[in-house]
Amino acid sequence: MSNDVHIFLGESLRPHGIKGGVLLRLYNDSAKESILTSGLSVHWYKGPDNGSDKVPDSEKNSLPLQVSRVQYLDSIHHRQKIILYFQGIGNINEVLPLLPGKLAVERALFPKLGDKEYYCVDLLGLSVFEHKVGVALGTITSSYFNGAHEVLIISTTNGDIELPFVDDFFPVVDLEGGRVEVSLPKYC
Repeated sequence: MSNDVHIFLGESLRPHGIKGGVLLRLYNDSAKESILTSGLSVHWYKGPDNGSDKVPDSEKNSLPLQVSRVQYLDSIHHRQKIILYFQGIGNINEVLPLLPGKLAVERALFPKLGDKEYYCVDLLGLSVFEHKVGVALGTITSSYFNGAHEVLIISTTNGDIELPFVDDFFPVVDLEGGRVEVSLPKYC
């Protein structure tokens, strides 16, 4: 995946207060694990959440902004929510025209990961093969977090297969080769 691609991090829920804050729901499990920090350059895509994680191909729909402050909400009910403030936006009247919207950053800004750690966005589009057999099954088309594991959705000619992204089901991940190998459970 190209490092200049924009990756959605979250969506606006509503304005916050009168000083130009935006309440965001982040897509990762914990707001405190987010890469959002003061001074970070981000891209704002105006429009309602259409359920797609795919960023539009054109940047003409994005508004470049710089984060001035991030406020974390320290409640178990708000662990995926933050209040974000942008430079040059100082009141509610300046933030309202941006809403609703989605926040994205460049892929190059993501921190490097260790061995056997992956960003789900990097797995999208990879070809899936049956482990040890080598039979092509399909393609990873999306993912979601079920509360315990990230679940990958594999589109096949016989429909979708949803499997937790754990070593038992995905023993081989080859990002450079554009493929993963899967050990299917007996029910598939």
